[in-house]
Amino acid sequence: MSIHLIVMAKAPVAGFAKTRLVPPLTHEQAASLAESMLCDMLTRPWTGFERHLCISGESHHFEAAVRDGWQLSKQADGDLGARLEAASSAAFAAGARAVAFLGTDAPDLPDAFMEDLKEALASGADLVIGPATDGGYYTLATSAHCPVLFRDMPWSRPELFAATVAAAAGVGMRTHLLPPWSDIDEVEDLARFELRFADSVLAGAQELAHLTRVNIASIVGYRRGSEKLSWESKR
Repeated sequence: MSIHLIVMAKAPVAGFAKTRLVPPLTHEQAASLAESMLCDMLTRPWTGFERHLCISGESHHFEAAVRDGWQLSKQADGDLGARLEAASSAAFAAGARAVAFLGTDAPDLPDAFMEDLKEALASGADLVIGPATDGGYYTLATSAHCPVLFRDMPWSRPELFAATVAAAAGVGMRTHLLPPWSDIDEVEDLARFELRFADSVLAGAQELAHLTRVNIASIVGYRRGSEKLSWESKR
């Protein structure tokens, strides 16, 4: 019996991955960034989890992950809720003690957050959820299959986190909240990522998301202003 860590991932293909960054990025730049984020996420150690990669797209894009020990499966059809529900159901049917979902949009997620997640599940939490700064969530973990968390939800909207927590409360789930974190969905998130990385370096934090950082530096330029950051693509 184990915690199944399920990373939901799209194949890093131009026109398919990270399309919300286009424009100002080109589809090729967005796909390259998606590949960097995917590689950074999948090369994290993630100790204490059974590692599963649930993919959308052709499996040959994920051969390196399989060689590194990730168990591969295909995402179901339907919206994100249907795909998460199907993956959750399959994991618990296979004997998982708990299931934790991650995307690939937060490759620098602190290790401490996932340690907190494991401890909360061990202490009896039914739901562990990490709020994203855009109103969604960057991770969701449950101790049992709970379809209500995935049905009729406002996907890709700022009400998602609140709606998910409300649904859990409605069925009496004990919920543990992780600290908020921002992921990379919109071009403005690239600036936040760079600032966060700069702050972590000054604080002496462990380096994470190396490929993502290098990729962002190669395709996006930024300047610090007195009030804001402005970005433009280096095409």
